[in-house]
Amino acid sequence: MKIYHSSFGEKEVNTRDVSDEGLFLLLDATILPPMGTIIQGQVLGTAKPQALLDMEIVRFEEAGAGFRVCKANGRSGLSSSLRDLGV
Repeated sequence: MKIYHSSFGEKEVNTRDVSDEGLFLLLDATILPPMGTIIQGQVLGTAKPQALLDMEIVRFEEAGAGFRVCKANGRSGLSSSLRDLGV
């Protein structure tokens, strides 16, 4: 996955856990803006790799950070957001 935000630019990271509500990314969390900030994420290896998800930072841990996938078209969850993006 790639993540994007004006505070750190672009970073390629790995996921630890993925659920319909969000995901946990393995990274140096000190590079991230404060909890509650919305960043963009790009799922790699899909038919539409240019599709971006809005993700809210919801927790920090030593190994990385947890993100909630923001609503797309009034629906929450990773699977519905990816469907709406055609991924």
